[in-house]
Amino acid sequence: MLDGEAHKVGGMGVARELKNSIFNCPPVLLLTGRAQDAWLASWSLADSAVPRPLDVLELQDAVRQLLTQEVVVAERP
Repeated sequence: MLDGEAHKVGGMGVARELKNSIFNCPPVLLLTGRAQDAWLASWSLADSAVPRPLDVLELQDAVRQLLTQEVVVAERP
């Protein structure tokens, strides 16, 4: 989980760098500053994004979906 609004480097840039640098990079969940930043989350190659103000149920659902996808991928022969 990365904070898209982090200062200095920024979570969106870190997410993009991780996705471009690491083979089979683990899923990345990006916390964005607002719903309109979804296009930036897409640019960052994040697997999922949740805007602020954070909705606990939406965040929980996003994490669950990412973890479920990871388990499915890990179980493939």
